[in-house]
Amino acid sequence: MKTFVKAVCYVLLILLVAVIIGFIFKFTNGFNEDMKTFYIEYSGKYSKHIQILTTENEMTFEKGTPHRFDVKYVFDKDGEEPKGYKVKIVPNMTRDFDYTVDGERYLFSKLGDLTDVFAPVKYDSYFELNIGEDLSFEGVLMKAQGGNSISVSQDAFKSNPYPFKLQISSYNGKVTYNINFTFSSNYVPDDDVPDDDVREDQSLPIKPPEKPLYNIVRDSLGWGSLDCVDLVCQDKAAAGEVVTFSATVKQEYINEFCISGITVQLCGTDSAYKEKLPSSNGTYTFVMPDAETMEREESVCLLLYIIPIDM
Repeated sequence: MKTFVKAVCYVLLILLVAVIIGFIFKFTNGFNEDMKTFYIEYSGKYSKHIQILTTENEMTFEKGTPHRFDVKYVFDKDGEEPKGYKVKIVPNMTRDFDYTVDGERYLFSKLGDLTDVFAPVKYDSYFELNIGEDLSFEGVLMKAQGGNSISVSQDAFKSNPYPFKLQISSYNGKVTYNINFTFSSNYVPDDDVPDDDVREDQSLPIKPPEKPLYNIVRDSLGWGSLDCVDLVCQDKAAAGEVVTFSATVKQEYINEFCISGITVQLCGTDSAYKEKLPSSNGTYTFVMPDAETMEREESVCLLLYIIPIDM
């Protein structure tokens, strides 16, 4: 009898350990992130109660239908006062581009807060995002600038497949989930495409091969580090591509440091390519080296010279 009781206790103990490990596995994204006590549950037209537990996510939202995000705290008890949460929508830049609204030129990287443009409706424990049928990529840019007409390159959207970022943070800001998103009026998940929807049109043009992209790395010299700087620049670019980026000292360091100059140079042993970049109100532009050079060197480096303001 004692042996049987011991066996049952061992089995229960093993099950308890398995449950604890499973719980930790779930709320640490497979032991790859810190333990989270705050998570999101998403419901849309095609998906119900999908738990969001990873820090970085990508989604496509269908226009004209509500998308609900419930905020959950793991250790909350029923009937407790909701702890609250924060919602923000900002640009998600893969490659920067410029556009004009009512004749004025703007940079996508400088667009700022877009929450009011999308107008999520907040409740105590959830919020809803409903993207209007008439809203377009260009429309978001135009509404953000309060304009009436817009001119933007068609390549802008192709270079930024998920151009917006939905940020959902816990009440104390310790946990934030980023959802890079786009929207469509006819989005259908792959599993819902009918079997007879076979695309057999052989007259479609063949896509030309994409140009290889090369890394743009960052580094600093001087007394300050890159932590002192707001640097907004794409991570990769093609050979010969014009790259525009911005670099300014963060507000909390504005009385201590300044950027005395920025150079772009090759990261390898070839030092033949080195260019000091002129600034235009914190905006810089350079051209990536030719394909032969980039195939050999693979990356360029933005080198920021950060010095005390009293030097």
